[in-house]
Amino acid sequence: MSLQNRTNKNKKLKNNQYILYLLIPIIILSCLSILSTNSELFVLQGLDHFYFEMFSVTFGIVVAIYSLSRGYALKDRFSLFIGLGFFVSSIIDLLHGGFSLIHLGDTSFEEYFIPQTWVAGRILMGIVMAIAIIKFSKAEKNTKKPKSISKEIIYYTIFLSGLASVVTMISLIQPLPFLTIDSIIKRPYEILAASLFVFSAIFYFKQKLHHLDDPFYKGVILVLVIDIFGSIIISTSSIVFDTAFNVAHILKNITFFIFIATLSWSSIYHHKIKEKFNQDLNESKKALNEASIIAITDANGIITEVNDKFVEISKYSREELIGSDHNLLKSGYHSREFYRKMWGTITFGKIWRGEIKNKAKDGTFYWVQTNIIPNINEQGKIVGYTTVRTDITEQKEQQERLAGIDVKKDEFMSMISHELKTPLSPIMSWSGMLYDGVLGEMTEKQKHGIMKIQENSKDLLSLINDILDVHKLELGKMNFTMTYFNIKKLLSNIIEDYKLSSSNHCTYLLESDDIIMNSDTSRITQIIKNFLNNAMDFLPENDPKITLSARNENNMVVISVKDNGKGIPKESQKNLFKKFYQVDTSATREHGGTGLGLSICNGIAIGLRGKIGVHSEINQGSEFFIKIPRNATIELTN
Repeated sequence: MSLQNRTNKNKKLKNNQYILYLLIPIIILSCLSILSTNSELFVLQGLDHFYFEMFSVTFGIVVAIYSLSRGYALKDRFSLFIGLGFFVSSIIDLLHGGFSLIHLGDTSFEEYFIPQTWVAGRILMGIVMAIAIIKFSKAEKNTKKPKSISKEIIYYTIFLSGLASVVTMISLIQPLPFLTIDSIIKRPYEILAASLFVFSAIFYFKQKLHHLDDPFYKGVILVLVIDIFGSIIISTSSIVFDTAFNVAHILKNITFFIFIATLSWSSIYHHKIKEKFNQDLNESKKALNEASIIAITDANGIITEVNDKFVEISKYSREELIGSDHNLLKSGYHSREFYRKMWGTITFGKIWRGEIKNKAKDGTFYWVQTNIIPNINEQGKIVGYTTVRTDITEQKEQQERLAGIDVKKDEFMSMISHELKTPLSPIMSWSGMLYDGVLGEMTEKQKHGIMKIQENSKDLLSLINDILDVHKLELGKMNFTMTYFNIKKLLSNIIEDYKLSSSNHCTYLLESDDIIMNSDTSRITQIIKNFLNNAMDFLPENDPKITLSARNENNMVVISVKDNGKGIPKESQKNLFKKFYQVDTSATREHGGTGLGLSICNGIAIGLRGKIGVHSEINQGSEFFIKIPRNATIELTN
């Protein structure tokens, strides 16, 4: 199963769990809603109601303290805002309970002020939940945590106190036109509170809070569902203190217990996360200490702490290192400019990475791969640096040995070029004169033998040139000389050369426009001749044909050599441009070749900022092509 499918499956499982998580409370609440239609089933009024409200106020303040503590500990605006909301709402509930005690028996007052202070508290909590979910849950995930918790608490307290005052004053001073109506919904203003809770629940899922593992967020959605039902149930209350009125009060208290439980659960959750983090951090530190050379300095570069690996590699004691700076380890290898750039990087708060050659106490040298990380405090000021190094002395020594080998390899290849090519030149020259009769007439048998000498000398020269080209490509030292030329004329000249030297009666075709391009003529000729030589080896005996073509394609020139030979299997085509690869060993042995030609062509094509490729089908021939820029205005060195 792919990672994406597994992730989607986990999300689907989590969504299904949330449906089950909410389904049971919804069923229970629905049953309570039905029972609440009997207004005489549960009546709690007067002094009893006052005690009940004081119970609510007490637990509301407990929730506020829990939530504020969480917000302060985690620097979480979401918890801070909700906690302060509960605190201010508890004050309104205290007002609500006080009115119900002071005005016992005052029916007109009870029918208005008692339910209005209740709904003021519910509307306030609806607004608090909506703001917390829409604004602060998103900010919690996408922005930095607040630097000053105390300031945040002051701002939110002022805002919520003002909001609570406004909501309460509206409820008390501006009575709604109808306190109750003759309908299923007796108190329509309760629907406003329900709507705010519904709105908050919608944004809860829109903000994807149900994907968070923190138990506190699970408690939030459960509380919202209960608050929705509580507001709807009390909206059916026809008189103060009837069953619907008191059931809604019980549900409010249940939400307090849910918040207390999930906040406690959340504390345990974060404690376990912190323990796991500390455990992982300690293990990481241990692994880092065992594998790396670590030093900590102050802002001036004075060493304040080193690990055992640092002491071991520098051969200085811990006491000698602490209080000193890294000048103690300078080898003299690096320039002042090197260190100036390094300090310029880290003093701007950026990480510096590089290789440094240091000198140990006993005078030996060692190389370290170095990362210098600025330590920045909450005010953004650099208070020190942590340096993490890895010993790369062995790798650097290996590089030096390899560099020496490369030098010797270059010297060897230069010797090969000189010592092998030098005797070949007179061999080919004298054999040519013998063949042409300059040194006297020769029999046909003797001419045949001399021709074989010339052919094998050319093959040997070609092999030497191939080896030298491969060596240049590997070292990135193949030079390219750019000139302007007509590609059609170049292809025509190549065809004429092959017609004169070919003995297989091959038909050569040319399909090309007059294209002026700027590239390396000799290297392109080398590639085309390589394509031609490969094609000629596998041409059919009857009616052999080779087509050379060139076309312009989006400022690139595509040059191809197409034959009507037996073709190349698909499984072999991907390896054609690798060194020493041969499609058909028996055929290669018959026709000769080292398997270097196409590899060299590929390297040349890359050096010319192009590419080569092949199109081939069995018994339908092959087409090798090179695609290179039409106009390269600079001389390239691969």
